[in-house]
Amino acid sequence: MSANLRPINAGQNNIATAGSAIVDHWAQVVATAQPTFDAIMKLRPARDWLEDRRKNYQEVMIDLDRPFDGDDARERLAVIPETAALQEAATLFDNAVRRSVPEGWFHLAIGAMLRGMPNAKGIAPDYSCVIVDMLLHDHETKERGCDPGFSAPIFISALRKVRRETEFVPSASEILKACGVTRKQFKELASDVATLIRVRENAEEALRIAEHCRDLRERYGWPADDSDLPF
Repeated sequence: MSANLRPINAGQNNIATAGSAIVDHWAQVVATAQPTFDAIMKLRPARDWLEDRRKNYQEVMIDLDRPFDGDDARERLAVIPETAALQEAATLFDNAVRRSVPEGWFHLAIGAMLRGMPNAKGIAPDYSCVIVDMLLHDHETKERGCDPGFSAPIFISALRKVRRETEFVPSASEILKACGVTRKQFKELASDVATLIRVRENAEEALRIAEHCRDLRERYGWPADDSDLPF
């Protein structure tokens, strides 16, 4: 930790005095991860569709070698974001899994969490130092293919998780366990985005085939119920 970095003191009186403003330290650390959290929210409808499809159907993709309904492709394209947006989300989630924030940022995030906990007054600075040492310097916590430590989206999500599940200051082991659970969730996010990219490409191809078949029907007067056409 840099000698010039001062961790946020836990348990301070945060009541604003006349003419002063409350500083939202938690919002300041969350801002680092907000683009990733925004991407998660934007993908929620598409991931809900994907979960429903996996649960209720044998196949996620449209079988282009068999007759299909062009409206199915249109519905998929309406709910699944554009490929460029999906690829941007994939990059954010991959970085969330593999990258880590600098050491000083962990101290700020832990300090911001403690300031929001009424029973955190009197927690020694060593609390933050021990947790950060475990995250960054304990070889047992490092995962293959990932930087030592965790990204801002994962660490913030983990702190939110422990705050939801405990009324007291979380232990180092609770925070580490939450980080592991959250990293697994981000890996699932990345996997879902990869699937959604393939689903969108498949639906775009299906729509091209369907529109081509419609053009042929109109040109040659073929019946609209011709089961040999994928439409």
